[in-house]
Amino acid sequence: MKRFLFGVFLCFCSIGVQAQFYSFNDLLITEIMARPSDRTQLPDSEYAEIHNPGTTAISLLNFTFSDATRTVPLPDVTIEAGEYLLLVPATRLDLWEDYTDFKIIPLSPWPTLNVGGDDLSFKGSNGELVFTISYSDTWYRDNIKADGGYSLEMIDLNFPCVEQANWRASDDLSGGTPGRENSVLAENPDTEGPILQRVALDNSNQLRLIFNEKLDPTSALNASIQIEPMLAIESIGIMEPSMREVIVRLNEEAIEGIYYSIQVNGITDCSGNLLHETVNSANFGLPSPAAPLDVVINEILPNPRTGGAKFVEIYNASEKILNLQNWRLANANSAGDPDNFRTIASDVFLFGPQEYLVFTDNSSVLASEYPKGKSERFLQMSLPSYPQSGGSVILIDDNVTILDELNYDEDLHHPLVKDYKGVSLERISVNTPTESRENWTSGIQSEGYATPGYQNAQRLQVDGIADNFSIEPKSFAPDDPGTPNFATISYQFANQGNVANITIYDVLGREIKKVAQNELLGTEGFFTWDGTDQTGRKARIGYYIVLFEIYDMEGRLRSFKETIVVATRF
Repeated sequence: MKRFLFGVFLCFCSIGVQAQFYSFNDLLITEIMARPSDRTQLPDSEYAEIHNPGTTAISLLNFTFSDATRTVPLPDVTIEAGEYLLLVPATRLDLWEDYTDFKIIPLSPWPTLNVGGDDLSFKGSNGELVFTISYSDTWYRDNIKADGGYSLEMIDLNFPCVEQANWRASDDLSGGTPGRENSVLAENPDTEGPILQRVALDNSNQLRLIFNEKLDPTSALNASIQIEPMLAIESIGIMEPSMREVIVRLNEEAIEGIYYSIQVNGITDCSGNLLHETVNSANFGLPSPAAPLDVVINEILPNPRTGGAKFVEIYNASEKILNLQNWRLANANSAGDPDNFRTIASDVFLFGPQEYLVFTDNSSVLASEYPKGKSERFLQMSLPSYPQSGGSVILIDDNVTILDELNYDEDLHHPLVKDYKGVSLERISVNTPTESRENWTSGIQSEGYATPGYQNAQRLQVDGIADNFSIEPKSFAPDDPGTPNFATISYQFANQGNVANITIYDVLGREIKKVAQNELLGTEGFFTWDGTDQTGRKARIGYYIVLFEIYDMEGRLRSFKETIVVATRF
C-alpha cells in the first residue's frame, strides 16, 4: 500500500513510555532468496536476511515486515549491533534445523518473495519506514544463477539505498551466505546524485515528481520548488515505500493549455548526493486527447549489436501535452491486426510538445551502447517482438486508436550499409507519412549509428520555399557513414495537383537515375537520392545535374536544374 509522508512532526507517545523512533536504514535487508532450489546446498526455502549496521541493539517488537501485498508483525527478538538474522517461512523452519550459528525467525503467514521481483520493507514500532527495497530478477547478472538456488546479495552495505547497481547473485558455492557476511562484499560507492525523470499530474491540484533513485526524506520535505508560470504550493510530501516520488500539493489549479516548468533544488538521494542543476527541472500541464499522427514513430532499432538492446522512439509532433497512461506498443499478426500488446505506462505519464521518448528492453545497456543518447528519456519496458529482418511497430492510445504504424524491413536502410547490427532506422521528416519508404534511412556513424532520445541525424530541416525546390546537402558521400549519405530534394508549392519528373544526369548528359516519374505532388514534400544509379551501384564521384520537371494542372511545364556533387570518404 502506498503511503504519503508530508512535512509534519508527529508524536508517538504513551503514558510514562516514549517509543523508540528509528531512522531510515537503521536496519537493512542484505540478502534475498526468492527462488530456492534443491540444486544447491542451501535449504529449499525462501529467506530474507536482516542486518543491524549500527552500534546499538534493536528490539524488533512491534516492527513489521511487508511485501507488496502482505504485512506481518515481527516477534520480540533483539538484533545486536553488527548482527545478522534470518526471516523464513514457518512452514519451512524444519529445513533450517542444522543452522545454529545465527537467529532464525519463522513467520506465518509468510510474505511470498516473488521470483520476478517484489517490494520489501520494514517499519518500526511507530510505523516509520526503516528500510525498503524493490528487487528484480534482472539483478542477478547471471542467467544460470537466476534460474534458482542462488540468493541476491548486497555488495556495499555503506550504500544501502542503491538498488540494482549494488546487488548481484551470490558467489558462494552453496548458493548464498545466510546469517553471515556476503560473498560479494566490496566497495561500491554511490557518487551520482538523483535525476528528476518526469512529473505526473494526478489532478489539477497535485503533482508527483518522479526521481530515478531513493531520496533522503528530510531533504525532500524541505526542498526548494519553483513553478513557472507561478503556482502556489500548499505542501510537500514523499511517497512511501518507494521514496522516489515527491508529492506537491498546490494551492491553486493548473490551467489547461499552459505548459508549466518546475525546478527543484536542495534534494539529495539517501546516500547524500545532491540533485544537480542539469537534471532538476521538468515540464508538465493538463493533458489533451491525442489524434492520429500527433505522436509519430521516429526511430527504431530492431537489430541491436550482440548483447545490445532494441528500442523504439516516438516524437510528439503536436503542440499538445499528452498522457501516455494505458497507451500500448504492439506488432501485427498474420492478418495485419495489432497483436502482442505491451502497456507503456500504467500510471500518469506526461509527454510534452516536441519531446522524444525511447522504449527499450534494457535502458542501461542502451545507454552504454549509445553514450550520446538522452538516457533520461529512456523508458524500460517489455517490448513486443520486433524481428531483425522486418516487422511492424504499432502505437495505440488508451482508446485503442492506432496513432501511428510502421512496417519496416532491411531495405529501408541506405543501400551502401552492409552490416545492419546496431544501426537504427531514422525518420527523415515528421511531416511525411510514416509508411513512405522514402522517409526512412540509416543512422550515421558520427552519432554512433543511432540517436535515441534526441533529434535524428538524418532529419530533414525544411525552410519555406514558395513554388520552388531545393537540394540539401549539395555534396554528399554515399559510402561515408559518418556524414549525411544521401541528398534530399525538397519542394513546396502554393497549389496541389502538380506532377513531377526528377532525373539525375552526369556532366555528359547521360541519364543516371529516375528519382521520380509522373509523381503526383502535394503542396510540400521531398524525394531522396542515395548516390546510386538505376542498377543500384554507387555512382562515380563527380558532378551531377538534377533536373526537376513540373507539370501543373493545365499542362504547363516548368523545369529547374541544380548541380550536386557525389563525393567519397578518404
